[in-house]
Amino acid sequence: MTVRLLALTVLAALSFSARADFHTVQQAYEVALTNFQAPVSLNGMLTIRECDGCEPRSLRVDANTRYELNQETLDLQQFRKRLLTVRDRDNTWLTVLHHLERDTVTVVSLTL
Repeated sequence: MTVRLLALTVLAALSFSARADFHTVQQAYEVALTNFQAPVSLNGMLTIRECDGCEPRSLRVDANTRYELNQETLDLQQFRKRLLTVRDRDNTWLTVLHHLERDTVTVVSLTL
């Protein structure tokens, strides 16, 4: 009797599908450098357009936002200076990670 009850319990447990609540924490945007406007200050806004015909989207940055160029972390002013040296802005893409719950950008990353 105990073996049957144990077997029935195991089979019942296996028949239930595992349920996990997944939700998106960060949204990644990949935009051409021509469709990106860097923030002026640490607690400002950056502007992106996901495509040439798309509406601009402003995203908030703060002092915790990381700016990366070729996997090297730079401060905002260094990052802005380096962006100015890029010649082929139409074919240079960067990634912007936007934390949805905090509504701030966590990382702006560019690889040349």
